[in-house]
Amino acid sequence: MQPSSSSAPPMSSEQLIERFGVITHKMRQFLDLHYILNTAVTDMRELLQIDRLVIYRFNSDWSGYIMSESVASGWISLLNQVIDDPCFKTKWAMRYQQGRVRSMSDVYNSNIRPCHLGLLTKLQVRANIVIPILPGNQLWGLLIAHQCSGPRQWSNPEVDVLKHLTLQIKSVIRQAEAARQSQTVLLESQKAEAERQKLKQELEARIQERTAQLRQVNEQLQAEISKRLQVQQGLQESQICLQLINAISTARITGFSQEQIIEHTLSKIRHFFSNLGVSYSSIEGKSKLRIIQASEPPEMQLPKGLAVDLKTVPDYLDLLWQGELMITENATQEPMLAPLAGWMHSCNTQALLAVPLRQLDKFVGLLSLHAATPYNWSEYQVGTMMEIADYLSFSLQEAQEQQKRYQAEQALRESERKFHAIFNQTFQFIGLMSPEGILLEANQRALELAGLQAEEIIHRPLWEAGWWKISPATQAGLQKAIAQAAAGRFVRYEVNHLGPEDTVAIIDFSIKPVRDETGKVVLLISEGRDITEHKQVLEELQQFNQQLENKVRERTMDLIEANQRLLVEVEERRRAEQSLYQTILILGVRY
Repeated sequence: MQPSSSSAPPMSSEQLIERFGVITHKMRQFLDLHYILNTAVTDMRELLQIDRLVIYRFNSDWSGYIMSESVASGWISLLNQVIDDPCFKTKWAMRYQQGRVRSMSDVYNSNIRPCHLGLLTKLQVRANIVIPILPGNQLWGLLIAHQCSGPRQWSNPEVDVLKHLTLQIKSVIRQAEAARQSQTVLLESQKAEAERQKLKQELEARIQERTAQLRQVNEQLQAEISKRLQVQQGLQESQICLQLINAISTARITGFSQEQIIEHTLSKIRHFFSNLGVSYSSIEGKSKLRIIQASEPPEMQLPKGLAVDLKTVPDYLDLLWQGELMITENATQEPMLAPLAGWMHSCNTQALLAVPLRQLDKFVGLLSLHAATPYNWSEYQVGTMMEIADYLSFSLQEAQEQQKRYQAEQALRESERKFHAIFNQTFQFIGLMSPEGILLEANQRALELAGLQAEEIIHRPLWEAGWWKISPATQAGLQKAIAQAAAGRFVRYEVNHLGPEDTVAIIDFSIKPVRDETGKVVLLISEGRDITEHKQVLEELQQFNQQLENKVRERTMDLIEANQRLLVEVEERRRAEQSLYQTILILGVRY
């Protein structure tokens, strides 16, 4: 008996948007990646009434495993299961890398390869949607929806809301990766030389301070997003807001100055609100506003440098300092704005939507939309401007912090290059050598492999270290590899290493040259990965395959013998029946 799926009526687009907003808000309340992903697939599966919703994480060889899963009662769980689909590597890997989204309403009526159909049948899949997760330029994983109970025609709103879930997942992955890298730098930097210790401590203190500031800004942003999600009218409007935030983020990551970030932001806002003017004003003292950047349509003029003192409208000034918006739909009908009539006339503005930018509870600027005629501001425009102002405030503060850190980063450049060359690699065992093969540093994992202490091997030739004393041939091979790497070549091969108590480990070993600005090889990075267990598994698999072939061969011989006996029995029966028939004929003639 198959499990039954929910028969609840489908949701409207508006209901999907509202429920999706609740899910994304819930995702932003936590920092743990696995918890966030598990929460996301659980809530989204229940929202769309899907039998199974999983996040599939790729390995480097395009195999992968189910990292997160939510599955309805009665269907098998795939959590942590390793899945290797040979059809994927040859047909779909590049398509998903390019952002391809695939949906099937019935796998048995779809043009898919038998190998892939067999895998889907094994996983109880009848209909599915597959959406790539691309937090960067590399395909990270897939968001996959499974309908197991029967065929399902996926609606456009369902596909769109799953696509937007991948956008949120991308953001979570980037945040988790940034946190992981920050933690790695913090832990490994403690092993650096005493000369960098003081600078490291100062940098760590700044990171902690910045983390607290980011957490505070993030909490404020989450609170505002929670309010605005209730008034968003559709996924298209959400996409516009995301594009604006992405434009600001791109400008910040690219290294734009504060002025360039502001100019880039205003240009993007004007692109989406083409009939309105947009300006950014700085705050001088505690009350004087001055327009420093503006982008407006031809019929409107927003002069740069135009200033106004908000002391003339103290009620509005107090609201701005408290982080509240300044909204007017028709300035001529608001007596409280009469003192600003001259300024608004100079801006050719009759309707104004102004959002304050705050940093550490301080009013630092004003992001404004201007209309030349009376204008009814929509909830979407208000929500979008609030979100952009929050993110712009964060980006401007980040750009300022980056400028402050520049001098310290310059002083640390040389030591950090050495630090990252050793420790920010992907292999388990890492060492740093001079081009002559003298070991300068080795990580703790490499020392533990041979039971060595750092002082026993540092500043000595690598081939004299305990790992390489297994044989003279092994030491000679290493010296040859070092010479090749010192000449600028990347060298990689498998080699046996000695471990504690004369144990032998099989190592995937490589040497990578590091060049300075002139192209000269100045350092060599040695890397190793223990593949002993992998080799043992391959050997056991070969033995198992041989045993299986022998059993198949024996069973084949048994079947041949049984078939021969059956043929003999059939022939004997045929002869007996023929004899009986002749006897009957003879008896019939007599009587």
